[in-house]
Amino acid sequence: MTTTLMPARSEADTLNDLARAYGLTSRLVLAPADDELLARLAEPGLLEGWPLHRCSETMRGLSSLHRSQVDGESPAALAADYHQLFVAPAPCVPAPCESAYRPFEQLVLDVPAVDLRDQPAVYGLPATRSDRREGDHLGVELAVAGRLALAAGAARTRGDAEAAAATLQAHRAFLEEHLMRWAPGCLREVEADAATHFYRGAAALALGVLAHAHERLAH
Repeated sequence: MTTTLMPARSEADTLNDLARAYGLTSRLVLAPADDELLARLAEPGLLEGWPLHRCSETMRGLSSLHRSQVDGESPAALAADYHQLFVAPAPCVPAPCESAYRPFEQLVLDVPAVDLRDQPAVYGLPATRSDRREGDHLGVELAVAGRLALAAGAARTRGDAEAAAATLQAHRAFLEEHLMRWAPGCLREVEADAATHFYRGAAALALGVLAHAHERLAH
């Protein structure tokens, strides 16, 4: 089994960076932005130091999040936009769940159930608290992929090649069988429908994370 990774970094470092990126984008779409999240994103260097490669989606996402800060989009505006995008979308827009985009397929998530309270802190943010019950929600699936990347990185760090290979294969299967089949379309709709720079940026940044993972770990 071979995996194409960024040559200047160790595989463990690259996987840990990917896990952090998954974790933050999961947080952006799983629950409304709160003061803690907005303050963390505004800290100097956090967005500028985004660890993944700068594809067009990533650049668009970072630019939109920066524009949100410059324009001072209010928490109330963000909460309203989050609600119309992720809680009560328009009748013609599917809910941000895999079952809404693949309604005629039997969905089996071949990973352990995710308790988001058990997720590690990402960029200094505590684990996401959410009342989401949908196991196929976009934010939950991003968290699953992040947990798999984190586990693979930990296995590489401790020198367990067999565990790392198995976890990378689980990540690859999860991308191919779930996220890449529906999440890009969902995220493009979110980016197009968002009323705020913040959620346009969140959607584009998540698209960049999926593009990075698919290019480097899904083959």
